[in-house]
Amino acid sequence: MHTILLNYTKALRPLQWIKNLLVLAAPFLAKVFLEDIAEVVLAFIAFCAASSFGYLVNDWRDKEIDASHPKKMFRPFASQTLKFHDLIILMTFLIVIITTSCYFLPTAFSYTVAAYLAITLSYSFYFKYVPVVEIVVLSLGFMARAIGGATAVNVSTSSWFLIFSGFGALFIVSTKRLSEFKNRKSQQVRGVMSSYTESFLTAVLTSALTISLLTYTLWIFSVHEGNYWATLSILPVTVGFLRYTWHKEHGDGETPERMIFGDVAILVAGMSVVVSLTLAVYK
Repeated sequence: MHTILLNYTKALRPLQWIKNLLVLAAPFLAKVFLEDIAEVVLAFIAFCAASSFGYLVNDWRDKEIDASHPKKMFRPFASQTLKFHDLIILMTFLIVIITTSCYFLPTAFSYTVAAYLAITLSYSFYFKYVPVVEIVVLSLGFMARAIGGATAVNVSTSSWFLIFSGFGALFIVSTKRLSEFKNRKSQQVRGVMSSYTESFLTAVLTSALTISLLTYTLWIFSVHEGNYWATLSILPVTVGFLRYTWHKEHGDGETPERMIFGDVAILVAGMSVVVSLTLAVYK
C-alpha cells in the first residue's frame, strides 16, 4: 500500500506545484490574501489538481518515449509501475478535487480553470508537436494561473503584471528548451527539438528576458509609483532572472523546479522580492 501511494504521489509531480504559487499573486497584491484565505487556498488546490491532471495525460501518452529517456524512464507510467486503471483512479480523484473547489469559488474562476485545462490538454494532444507554438501555449498556462488567482477573490489585476507573467513563463520555457538542445547528444529529447536551432532559442530567451524585466518595471512604476520598497524589488528580480540565464550556459535548465530550489542565489532573490512587495503593499 505504501509503495502504491508513493507511486501515485510521484505521478502527480508535486514538485511542479511550485508553479501554482502564481495563483497567490493577485490576492496578495490586492491586500485580500488574509481576508479571503479560504478562497485562495481552494484556488491553489484546484490549480495543483488541474496541473497534475495535465501531467497524467501527458505522461500516459509519452510513456513509450519516456521509457528510453535516461531520466524520464523512472516515471511511474514509463517504468510500467502504474497501469491504465491507476490512471483512471488518479484522474477521477483529481476531477473530484477540481469540481469541489470550483463549487465554492466564483463562476469566473471555474471558467479560468477550464481554460487552463483546455490549454494543457491541447498541448499534450497537438501543440507540443508544433514548433514555436508549443512554447507559447505553455506560457499561456502561466497567465491562466495569474488570472485564476484574481478571479478566485473577485479582484482585477494589472495588465503589466499579466504580461510579465506570460513572458516570464516564456523565458523559463525557452531556457528549458535551450538546455534540452545543448544536451540532445547525450540523451533522447522531444521530437520538436529537431526544428529548433540554438540561435533561435537564444533569441527567444533574450527577447523574453528583456520584455519580462521591462514589464515588471512598468508594473512597479504604474501601480506602486514612488514606493521605495516596490522599486527596490526590481533589483532582486533582475538578479534572479540573470542567475537563471547563467544556468542555461551549463545546460542545467531542464528541470526548473530543482534548479530553483538548488540555487541559493535565486532563493534569496525570490525571498527578497516577496519581502519588498510585502512591505510595499502592507506597510
